[in-house]
Amino acid sequence: MFFILFLMQQNDYTDEEQVLSFLLKKIEYHCSVCGKEFPHAYKLERHQLIHTGEKPYCCSICGRGFNQKGNLKTHYKRIHTGQKPVLCSQCGRGLHTASSLKLHEMRHSGKRLFVCSLCRKTFRIHSYLTAHYQTIIKDTPFMCSVCGKGYSRAEDLKVHHRLHTGERPYQCGECGKSFMYRQGLRQHQRTHSGRRIGTDQEAIMEWLL
Repeated sequence: MFFILFLMQQNDYTDEEQVLSFLLKKIEYHCSVCGKEFPHAYKLERHQLIHTGEKPYCCSICGRGFNQKGNLKTHYKRIHTGQKPVLCSQCGRGLHTASSLKLHEMRHSGKRLFVCSLCRKTFRIHSYLTAHYQTIIKDTPFMCSVCGKGYSRAEDLKVHHRLHTGERPYQCGECGKSFMYRQGLRQHQRTHSGRRIGTDQEAIMEWLL
């Protein structure tokens, strides 16, 4: 508020709208990719490194590159100086950052905050959840777009979709009743032939005969 009053006095502005217009004119540099605004050209140029992927700031020890000088400084402190200023109150272990400490403390508490949306399995660390997702996608690449359940074969996914669409492709030729699965139609057809739907043991005996 004091800054606005100061600008009004210095520039003979009569209301806050004129001050706002003045401040907006100062923002002259816009990122063509994300639209973010910057008051200075050098700040825009530094920001654009995020989009180009260029990493001009390289660590002189390990050669790792960064797009911001501040990130390089942080990397040097954490990795190469050995400093671990944040201590765990339970075990005394030193960590680089407060976020690292938070993840570390989850091991003591046993909390599992990261939940797989597909199978509801829980994890203490987000990176474990990410690795879990990759395993699921590798083993079951055919994913249902409705519920997220995965299958190893496209044909199995096609059959599963019937639960969501209600499709019943197997129809009884005698009474017209339809079924989602071929097995259901076969069991139903036994009722027309006078055969009793038996137990698993009876079905095995029929197969053996």
